[in-house]
Amino acid sequence: PCMGKASPVTTEECVPAANGREALALMGDSHADGIAPRMRELTLAGNVRLYVLVRPSCPPLIGVVASTLDPNDRSECLEFNRAALKRVVDDPGVRTVVLEALWAGPLEFFPNGNGFLREGQTPPISREDSNANFQQGLDGMVSALRSAGKRVIILQDEYGLRFDAGRRLMAYLIPGRGWIRRRVQGETAVPGRATTDDMYVRENEEAADIITQVAAKQGATTFDLRTNLCSGSSCVFFSEGAPLYLDTNHLSPAGVTLALRGIPLFERNDDAIPR
Repeated sequence: PCMGKASPVTTEECVPAANGREALALMGDSHADGIAPRMRELTLAGNVRLYVLVRPSCPPLIGVVASTLDPNDRSECLEFNRAALKRVVDDPGVRTVVLEALWAGPLEFFPNGNGFLREGQTPPISREDSNANFQQGLDGMVSALRSAGKRVIILQDEYGLRFDAGRRLMAYLIPGRGWIRRRVQGETAVPGRATTDDMYVRENEEAADIITQVAAKQGATTFDLRTNLCSGSSCVFFSEGAPLYLDTNHLSPAGVTLALRGIPLFERNDDAIPR
C-alpha cells in the first residue's frame, strides 16, 4: 500500500500523523517495503511513528538510478527520491532514517553493461563507473540527511541467491531427490544453507564496501542484515520449519525477523523493544 510512483504515498498508514510522537523514516525499494511490517512492530514498541517511503526498483539515491528501469521509470525514480528526501528533511519529527535496498541488484541479476547511471546517462555502463555512480548517489542522500540533523542507518543487504530456495529445499526433503542432491553436491551439503558459490557474494561485497565508506565519511550507522543469516562461508535460507526467502532476493517475514534482530533503531535504551 505504500509503494509510490513519482512521489511518496502519504496515507495515514504510510505517513502517520504526529500525535506528539517522533518518527522514523524507512526509505528504499521493494526490500525496504518487505521489512516495513517488522519495522512497524519495532517502532510501535518504542512509541515511534514509522514513515514508509518506498518505490519498486528505486534505491534511495540522489541523482543516480538503476539502468534496468525504462527511461520513464528512471525519471519517476529520480523524482521520487528527491520528493522523499524533501519530506523527511522538512519534517522535524523525523529523528532517524533507515535506508534499505537491493543495492547490488543491477549487477546481480542483469547482464553486463547494466548498473547505476547518473541522471542523463544511458547504458551500457562499466562496473567501475556503476560503482562510482552508486557511491555518489548514496553519498548525496546521506549527506543531505545528515546536514538536516537526521540520524542515518544504512542497511547492508542480504545476499541474493543464485537458485530457487523452494526448489532447493524440496530437493533435500523429498527422499529420492535428496539422494540425488547429495550425490551432486556431496554428503556434507547442509539442507537449508547456501554456500558462497550459491550466492551473489562479489556483487554484494562491492556494494557493502561502498556503504561502509559513505557511512564513515558522513557519520552514519550501518547494520548488516547478513549477520544473523550467515556464519562462516554459508547463509541460512530455511530455519525451524520456515523459509527465510520468498524468492532469490526478498526475505520472508521469518527471514526479516531474524535479519533485523538487534538493529539499533533508537539511540535511547528501551527494554520494551522486541529483539
